[in-house]
Amino acid sequence: MQSLGEYLSAKIWIMDNQGNILFDSTDESVGKDAANANYKTLRGFNTSDFGNRYYMTGNFYGSFSEKKPYGIFSDHQQLPDSQLCHDP
Repeated sequence: MQSLGEYLSAKIWIMDNQGNILFDSTDESVGKDAANANYKTLRGFNTSDFGNRYYMTGNFYGSFSEKKPYGIFSDHQQLPDSQLCHDP
């Protein structure tokens, strides 16, 4: 995931549905902390904000200063293969 993030010039997070960041491609301490149940949690995170979409635009709950699209891929959503590589 670190290599993929570097290749895409992107930050990759793996999160649970409570807004806890379990993995951050730019900060390996996040995963180590999460393994010990010390989570970094996004304030105000709500999965219903996404509706039936797999992406949003904005600063992702105040996490980023620039407004860019970001993709959310969840094992709870069934996405057609054609959308998995879609650039919003």
